[in-house]
Amino acid sequence: MLLDAVIYLRNPLSWDKEVHQVLGSTVGEVMSKTPHSCKADLPLPAAAKLLHERSTQRLFVLDDARKPIGVLTRGDVVRALAEAG
Repeated sequence: MLLDAVIYLRNPLSWDKEVHQVLGSTVGEVMSKTPHSCKADLPLPAAAKLLHERSTQRLFVLDDARKPIGVLTRGDVVRALAEAG
C-alpha cells in the first residue's frame, strides 16, 4: 500500500495548539491562493515534472475552458508507473 501524502510535524508538542487554530478557520482562509494546474492532454512525464518542480502533491486538471475536471496526485503518477511496469 502506498501513501498519497505524508504530513511532517515540526514540533509534535505544538500539534494540539495548531489543530485548535485551524479548526476555527474557514476553507477560504487556509486554501492555496495559487493552485497548480495542468491540461488533461499533458503527457504524464511532463505532469510528474511539474509536480516535482513546483514541490506540490497535486495538480488540478483543467479542460479547454479552464474548468476543473479532476485532480492528479503524486500517488496517481506512482500507480500509473507501477501498472506500466
